[in-house]
Amino acid sequence: MDKKRSVKGYLALIAVALICVPAVSRAQTKTKLPEDIVKAIYDKFISYDIKTMTYDETRVTSHEQTGGKQPGSMKIDPMNTATLKTRYFFQAPDKHGYRVISAPIENYWAGSPNQPGALPMDRNWLDKVLKWFDIHRAPDESYRNVKCHKLVLIPKPGAPENLYTMTWYVDSVNFVVLKFVFMIRDANNRNIRSSGELFYENINGRYLASNATWRTKVSILPYIFVHKSVFDNYSFNMPLDESVFQEEFPAKWFEALDEPNPYGK
Repeated sequence: MDKKRSVKGYLALIAVALICVPAVSRAQTKTKLPEDIVKAIYDKFISYDIKTMTYDETRVTSHEQTGGKQPGSMKIDPMNTATLKTRYFFQAPDKHGYRVISAPIENYWAGSPNQPGALPMDRNWLDKVLKWFDIHRAPDESYRNVKCHKLVLIPKPGAPENLYTMTWYVDSVNFVVLKFVFMIRDANNRNIRSSGELFYENINGRYLASNATWRTKVSILPYIFVHKSVFDNYSFNMPLDESVFQEEFPAKWFEALDEPNPYGK
């Protein structure tokens, strides 16, 4: 089974997990414990008191570029690649859904914010992070000329199987994740490394992601797979119909991946 397809689904969850990471005050920059850094992110989100939120994501799904001077390397113009446009819905405290609003793409799933192991920002986010990961601080580093707290999150025994060791670079002033890195070892013992970066804007008084880019390298392949996302059309505290939380899944998606359907459908 081509593990790349399930990796794409997992990568999509990263954007869902991190786009709602909010800003915090300078007074919190003296935070020392890794758990306190994570809690500061969460506390600010809760302080926004968001009742409902929607936003659109437009993602390039099939951009491949050379991984260096390797035989057979290729580059595809991202302007000519397939894209996927999805609208996500959130209703406090922890109800999520999405709708694909562009033409479906074969063998690609956007990634459910309710999938086991997903970490969308909501009232359960902090509990999930602390329950599923051992969190450690590495030496602070600068990234994009910003001093960052560096956190290493290692899945605990019993955590969902689709979680992997991650490293977060957290802006020490605004407490948003500017960069993340994670490693996967797939069923064929291949190393898959993914790194990504997020960019933020002040949207209606909230510091939210406006775009993201991440790159995935499979150890035995001469390519780097690049995903680029743009997040826009944010709306807050609008009435949401219950139907928007009935998520869409491609036909026979889980059967094709030879994985159990976590929703039992």
